[in-house]
Amino acid sequence: MLDIAFYETPDYKTLLESHEKSIVIGRRGTGKSAIFYKLTKEYKTLLEAALLTYSPEDYEISALRTYLAAFSGNYNQAKSCAKIIAKFGLAMELIQLRVKHYKFQEIHDAAYFHDLVNSWCRLGETFFSRLYHLLRTHFFDAKTLADSSVAGLAEKLEIRRVERFIEAFFDFYNYRSVVMFDRLDEGYEHDTLGIAFLAGICDVIGQWNSAFPQRFRGVVFLRDNIARSIETADPDFSRNFESQIIRLHWGRYDLFNMACFRIRNAFQLASENNHKLWQSVTAQSLATSDGFDLCLRLTLYRPRDLLVLLNEAFNRAKKFSRDHIDESDVNHTAKEISSRRFNDLIKEYGVLIPGLEQFARAFTDASPKYTLTSAMDAMVPLMEENAPSPAAAQYCAILGNGTELLRSLYSIGFLGIRSKDTGNYSFCHDGKTTDVEFTMETELLVHPCYWIALNITETITEEARSEIDDEYDDLKIDISSSNLEQRKNRLGRLINSLTATQCGLKDCALFEEWCKEALRVVFSGSLSNLELHPNGASSLRRDIVARNTGNRSAWKRILEDYSGRQVIFEAKNYEDALGPDEFRQMSSYLNGPYGRLGFIINRSNEMNLVGGSELDWVRQSWNSEKKMIIKLNAKYLCKLLSKLRNPQKHDEPDESLNGLLDKYERLYLSLPSSGRKR
Repeated sequence: MLDIAFYETPDYKTLLESHEKSIVIGRRGTGKSAIFYKLTKEYKTLLEAALLTYSPEDYEISALRTYLAAFSGNYNQAKSCAKIIAKFGLAMELIQLRVKHYKFQEIHDAAYFHDLVNSWCRLGETFFSRLYHLLRTHFFDAKTLADSSVAGLAEKLEIRRVERFIEAFFDFYNYRSVVMFDRLDEGYEHDTLGIAFLAGICDVIGQWNSAFPQRFRGVVFLRDNIARSIETADPDFSRNFESQIIRLHWGRYDLFNMACFRIRNAFQLASENNHKLWQSVTAQSLATSDGFDLCLRLTLYRPRDLLVLLNEAFNRAKKFSRDHIDESDVNHTAKEISSRRFNDLIKEYGVLIPGLEQFARAFTDASPKYTLTSAMDAMVPLMEENAPSPAAAQYCAILGNGTELLRSLYSIGFLGIRSKDTGNYSFCHDGKTTDVEFTMETELLVHPCYWIALNITETITEEARSEIDDEYDDLKIDISSSNLEQRKNRLGRLINSLTATQCGLKDCALFEEWCKEALRVVFSGSLSNLELHPNGASSLRRDIVARNTGNRSAWKRILEDYSGRQVIFEAKNYEDALGPDEFRQMSSYLNGPYGRLGFIINRSNEMNLVGGSELDWVRQSWNSEKKMIIKLNAKYLCKLLSKLRNPQKHDEPDESLNGLLDKYERLYLSLPSSGRKR
């Protein structure tokens, strides 16, 4: 359809006719790749033009990052490095197009560049793979590249000599060289290095466009969020980039004409008037002047979404042997698309955010706009004790509060945040902006693509659409690193906080608090209502008591085999082996709702029972009273916390506790007393 029904917008005509614009910016689905495709075809028809187009794969960009990582802490150095290798690489690419031309040797220094270009072509099959092997050839690793400095890199690649030759090259050949980059977001990471690398390429393209207006034409296509990142990071953005930017914008007029142009060619209709054409393929309220506006509201005024909506609506009409579409087709299709996107979200991030579907559905049948307080009201009832699953309760326990759960929903693009500066709602999909501050004044918005799936009936106008900064594109969101990082940081802080607690009587209260928090996180969903010293000043003072929900196999086993509805944990802030006093104390607690099993947590490095003391007392408690006393240590809890850094290991605590119960029942209770550790 791009070959027979490409709609030439004013933006496209500007790019085709003007030499000044070199950076094309647009959200996903606004036609960047379509324009790239059409421009490629146009330039191929020009006899006096050489065309180079680049659409890298994600692994090619990632490979380059391994060498450029040495400059990741300094934007200016990383950008300078990117400019040098981009300038060198593009020069080699352009020269190799003419290196076999019979007049090439007439250019000054041609012999040297003839050999250099041949070496360049042997480095790899694509432009970006050649850049990678160029760095690998000259620099063994990232540290070597960093040690040589940016100036050393320029000297090593003789960049001044390359610049002089490319200037002579353009003067010598009387034709235009065209270079275009698309899909530079493949492998892109939203950090100093990722931003600087793309800024370096844009800078080179802009410089050559200005320096060689009749001989060189370069165009770079970028997503809008990447361009905003460059604008924020680059101190010279207004001077180096602003005048070269063209932002793709679609209003109602162009969207209507584009849709009608497609319909006319797809169905081979003769009508020249777009309004009459639209009425001929629509029915009922969809054929009125407001009918097309309904389609726009359902698609966020984005051309690709509009085409998907109309395509599926016509397919549905065809199933009912109709040659026109009506509002029922559009609404049904919109619901399918919205539901499909919602299901994709759940499939993609359900592992990272257990209970995600229930958390998201808490916003069903309501307004899409929330204050932080009202959004918290929707979330809190689903946290911890009322969580949809033990894994979800564990996740909520790791996050700690409802604000962090909302931050997680923001990090996957489900919720957007209203900017105080622009008044726009921004949706995060790059995984690196989850440090945004949540305050009582924070305003949130459910992403419009989920409204229909969640039965949110509010409509969106073109004016309201301008308030949404959105980079959503089905499954191309890359956010896993953000949630994992958030999870790792919180668990890491809990693990590290143990080191601030010294063994001994002085910090025993701090150790009890740490044990309570560690147990709450590790066994969340299985243990609830954890409480310190529930008996107050009583002689049976019990350090930590929790209610056993029996939701997981190990705790169900404790509930059924040992009648442990209320579970006791005694915290002993010392490294010494447990003695008779500790076992007698625990044994006195184990009756009634506390069942016949309890845990003692100490600071020992040894999880195994010490033979002759701990082992004898465990066996005696069991043989005389059928009470099971299990020794844990803080190191064991830290190990489980560390395992939980991987969300796929949310069952690890349950499996580990089951294994520990097996060990006590099968091994310790049958062992004879001995004086060695077992």
